Amino acid sequence: MKQEYQDLILQECGAKALRVGDKIQTLWSCYGQIVKVHLDGCDRPLVVVKHVMFPKEAEHPGGWNTDLSHMRKGRTADSSGGPGCGGLRP
Repeated sequence: MKQEYQDLILQECGAKALRVGDKIQTLWSCYGQIVKVHLDGCDRPLVVVKHVMFPKEAEHPGGWNTDLSHMRKGRTADSSGGPGCGGLRP
């Protein structure tokens, strides 16, 4: 996870340190992953982060990597949470 995203999590959660933990799930067509992030120095020991990483070229085993499917995935990522700890969006 990029340092700028880690800094955002620290800032929004008021934590002093973090450690990226286990991957919970890979997102559609390798568009990212959902991971556990362990926090130190705040009232939350753990948050779950949906880390969306748009690939340069989408791959799908069924060949469904069209512009329309890419746009749909982008809309899903945009609507997956609001600002603040627990709904972080880079």
